[in-house]
Amino acid sequence: MAATATELRILAQVERRLEEMVALTARLVRINTVNPYSGDGSAGTEKPGQELMRRELKAAGALVESVPVPQDIYRQCGVLGPQGRSWKGRYNVLGRFQLPLRGKGRPGTDRPKPPAALAARRRGKTLILNCHMDTVGVEGYEGDPFEGVVREAKLWGRGSTDSKGNLAIGLTAIKALLSADVNLEGEILFESVVDEECNGTGAGTLACLKAGIVGDACFALDGSAYCPFRGCDGVVTPEIEVAGRSGHSACGAVNAIEKLMVVKAAIDQFRERRRAMTPPRPVNLGLIRGGTLPAIVPHKALMQYNVNYALEEVGTSLPFPGAAVMRQFEAVVSEAARADPWLREHPPRITWLKDAPPYCVPDGHPILRLAEEAYAEVLGRVPPGGLVAWGDAAHFWNLARIPVVGMGGGTMSAAHSSCEYIELDAMLTDAKAVALAAYRFLASSSH
Repeated sequence: MAATATELRILAQVERRLEEMVALTARLVRINTVNPYSGDGSAGTEKPGQELMRRELKAAGALVESVPVPQDIYRQCGVLGPQGRSWKGRYNVLGRFQLPLRGKGRPGTDRPKPPAALAARRRGKTLILNCHMDTVGVEGYEGDPFEGVVREAKLWGRGSTDSKGNLAIGLTAIKALLSADVNLEGEILFESVVDEECNGTGAGTLACLKAGIVGDACFALDGSAYCPFRGCDGVVTPEIEVAGRSGHSACGAVNAIEKLMVVKAAIDQFRERRRAMTPPRPVNLGLIRGGTLPAIVPHKALMQYNVNYALEEVGTSLPFPGAAVMRQFEAVVSEAARADPWLREHPPRITWLKDAPPYCVPDGHPILRLAEEAYAEVLGRVPPGGLVAWGDAAHFWNLARIPVVGMGGGTMSAAHSSCEYIELDAMLTDAKAVALAAYRFLASSSH
């Protein structure tokens, strides 16, 4: 689909905002929004980043609202997520851009208390742009994780790829529409949400849906540049705890770490079987902990895994989407315990920390075609698609049947890494594709 004169104006407006987009990303990266439950000493909070986004959205012409997270949000939504998390000072920021969009926008206003009917519909369509503010921790980061500087046509720092660059991409796309003198009806909802990372299971996005913030479609601003996705894997997170018997290292006892290694060896075989799937389903050992001193035989040890699973592995009559894979994992651990005299008498304890569900909109869905055509227009080719990791996008489709496609601009090999970055060319390309797809989606109901 060749770009029209109006669409070319929109793309030109994105081009003009490249430096502004990079500058906003840098400002966000320089703010520590590490998830409070990062598991290391770098834990922060999303609040200062959310306040920056509030100001930016207001300046761009949005009606700005805070959306709190209920204490039991995971239970309310039937999602297995981490327990006992505090939401004090951790809220979502919603920017509501009411259409028609003509000229350069208007000053925005704050709405400290969202109206009861957040889902009230207007003429035209409602499009949601969703992205998370929290990041993983920075322990082991090489250099300054909050530097937010540009080198080698890349912007460096924690969260640059996952997912602060995407926050800037989304806002830039909206600004381009505001400045291109387009005539559209409907509404764009920009969501900056909390608790996607660090065993978070999308509490912020769930809270927005629970509050009645819905739309006709969603662009999830996450994932790899040039790779729009219509689905993602599910992920379950087990914690396996093994008991031993403490004692002096010179006298001996039952070493819990050594017994944990018995279980790990069995899980390693499970991992290899899942690695052989098409495509491979990762099983990652992300945490292992045990012991206090070399002179003491440890009495307890534990480890935590992320286990990816495919949509095809979801059961239809099970309590959670990942229950079938959970049972497989439990069987592997039980078999290993039965073969060990100590573990047979002292079975390992498995606690399931989360089940982030997979999703997939139907192949050829209009929202996917729209994204693919927008990327093809900007890139000159049809991009590949796909996402092995999990993202908040799943909740839109699974809970509200809102068609959702991922349109991130990140470099996924750099996400969560010791030297995270985002490529400036990818940001520009993605902002153009998001702006173009948003315009075409909204224009389809305006004529």
